[in-house]
Amino acid sequence: MEDSIAGLSLDDEEEKIIQLEVEETSQEILYVNCLVRVFLTSSVVHF
Repeated sequence: MEDSIAGLSLDDEEEKIIQLEVEETSQEILYVNCLVRVFLTSSVVHF
């Protein structure tokens, strides 16, 4: 098994392109996520 892993290379196979579709979201959802991030990064947790 170690010999098969040692022989692996990224150049052996063709590159595959994966395209993901991004759905358009409203600005309101983006702002809500920003507020959650700000709360999580600025709050201090005491154990």
